[in-house]
Amino acid sequence: MGVSLVMPAYNEEGCIEEVVKRYHTEVISKLDQAEFIVVDDCSTDRTWEILKRLSHEYGIRVIRPEHNGGHGKAVRLGLSQAKYDVIFQSDSDDQNNPQDFWKLYAKLSEYDYVIGYRQTRHDPLHRLVITRIVRLLGFLLYGYWVWDSNSPFKVLKKSVLDEVLPTVPANTFAPSILIAYMTKAKGFKLIETPVEHLPRTTGTISIMGWKLFKICCSCVGEFIDFAPLVRAEKRKRR
Repeated sequence: MGVSLVMPAYNEEGCIEEVVKRYHTEVISKLDQAEFIVVDDCSTDRTWEILKRLSHEYGIRVIRPEHNGGHGKAVRLGLSQAKYDVIFQSDSDDQNNPQDFWKLYAKLSEYDYVIGYRQTRHDPLHRLVITRIVRLLGFLLYGYWVWDSNSPFKVLKKSVLDEVLPTVPANTFAPSILIAYMTKAKGFKLIETPVEHLPRTTGTISIMGWKLFKICCSCVGEFIDFAPLVRAEKRKRR
């Protein structure tokens, strides 16, 4: 099966070159059919310049939208461009080990969607708290317990994404969360498996303070609005 690696990026000049090289060496170069798609969400540092050079050196495909749309839109854009039967999504902040791809990929013989959950996370406290809140909301609203639905490290079949993604609103801040729950609602087989999570050593976290609070409130509204769609899919399978 061919693999499309989709990677959103924003202001990662400190690590993007090393990340691209490692993922190319550890994953892309070992596959018979593969493509590497990086979506630069209008970075304001040297990320775009570095990616353009790497596109010539490593044959990666670099996409840059007209305007910065946030992580969610960058993810959706990359996913929409993927052409192979298997989609591998990873962030560009150098917090995951690309070798863990093979652990997830091996499970596609039995499952449709494999999430690499961050067993030991090296993130600020507020991110850990948000993940716990999302986990609880997911159970209360959708009736499913997903440990790390917003993990940026996952492998899934394109056939599943093609059926699930159209149900997710285009402007959703965190589409990965809704994709995970709709995948389960439609009866596809989803599993989570632990992966290594590394401390962030470059770049900065751009969403903090009041901006973070407003986004969290907006996301709760998105989760509530999505609940009827999930319940409808569950009823279809009864």
